[in-house]
Amino acid sequence: MKYKMLFIALCSFALIIFASGCTKAELCEGKNVTLYFQYKAGGTQDVLPEYIGSVMIYVYDAETGKFVQSAKVSNNQLLSSQQTDLLLDPGKYDVICWGNVNDNTLLADVTSGKTKAIIANTRTSSEQQLKTTDPLYYAKTTLEVSSEKLSSSAEVNFCCAHIDIWVYVKGIIDQSTTTASIAPVISVGYLPSSCDFDMRAQGDKICYYPESSYREDRLVYMSHCSVFRFDENTDASIYVYNGSNRKLIDKISLCEFISKNQISISQKEEVSIAILLEYSPLGVTISIPDWKEVPVSPQW
Repeated sequence: MKYKMLFIALCSFALIIFASGCTKAELCEGKNVTLYFQYKAGGTQDVLPEYIGSVMIYVYDAETGKFVQSAKVSNNQLLSSQQTDLLLDPGKYDVICWGNVNDNTLLADVTSGKTKAIIANTRTSSEQQLKTTDPLYYAKTTLEVSSEKLSSSAEVNFCCAHIDIWVYVKGIIDQSTTTASIAPVISVGYLPSSCDFDMRAQGDKICYYPESSYREDRLVYMSHCSVFRFDENTDASIYVYNGSNRKLIDKISLCEFISKNQISISQKEEVSIAILLEYSPLGVTISIPDWKEVPVSPQW
């Protein structure tokens, strides 16, 4: 009789819970918020799968900036639906998304609040040479969940958060004692080392040292890196060094090159800055190369 009464009591309690509805979103089955991802790259068609391979999601209370939850959307999920579901209590939220966070990028202080969270390069010491960041994309949306029982949705529209820089060098002769040609060392700096969660550049200024490789088809040395987004008034420069002794050969102002060649940054999504440096006994000619790199399909 004792166990029978206990069973009846438990059943009665369960009936009360189901009859009264959930008091917390976590007590309800399923998820109540759907995020739809898209990226148009400055055009009219959604081309997200061509540019973004994964998404990191961070949810913050819109009023206090307090961290609520995070999630990751894999490449398989993006390819199958370009959306994801979350479970949130009633309230107003800021949803921050970063695309393509991989080996060259890290996120820090994300649980300390929206105003403290940053995204940065993976350099861990001042002696470490950084080659590139990841080709990052950023999105922010605000959504309001009115009830744990009612579904909510929001569009997440990405923007480009990086710039690609291509440097081509021709005419520098630097040989070792074995007469083998040595590639010049290219540096792009000084640029901010991080961004906050409003995509504002910040942090110490750093230099990138992308690897140089020889292009037989163009007879040039080529270096490429992705960096955090900057504007036309950047004070960054490109530095060219001899590979054998690291002696500085040249310093080129990116701001002057952008202005002279009327390169648009602020009004474009995908920005690629290509610069050709041709050295001769008469000096150096600085120009935009008359070729473009053929995009390689990303391997997510």
